[in-house]
Amino acid sequence: MAVPRYDFTDPAALTALYPLLARVRSEDPVHWSEQLNAWVVTRYADVVTGLRDPALSSRRMDLIVRYQLRDSDPAIAKDFERIANQQMLFRDGADHHRAGGRVGDVRR
Repeated sequence: MAVPRYDFTDPAALTALYPLLARVRSEDPVHWSEQLNAWVVTRYADVVTGLRDPALSSRRMDLIVRYQLRDSDPAIAKDFERIANQQMLFRDGADHHRAGGRVGDVRR
């Protein structure tokens, strides 16, 4: 893998994350990270647009597991995947709101 333009795994950068994110926001606000195998979206308006777009999904745990374990058997993470998929972070639409309802009193 080539040297990344933005190193999201460098401990020094992660301890001072805001300067790194400010740089990404000014140079490439919707950035594809090969390291993370994910988009890094740094502008509020772009985040809101993405969250409201039904073509984009939070149901991605299987993709994350397959990528992280690409040299191993993904079956070793089935329990993790099952539990993670119950979190509202990895749910869309009505499923997300139902999961959020369980923590409604905590949010108030």
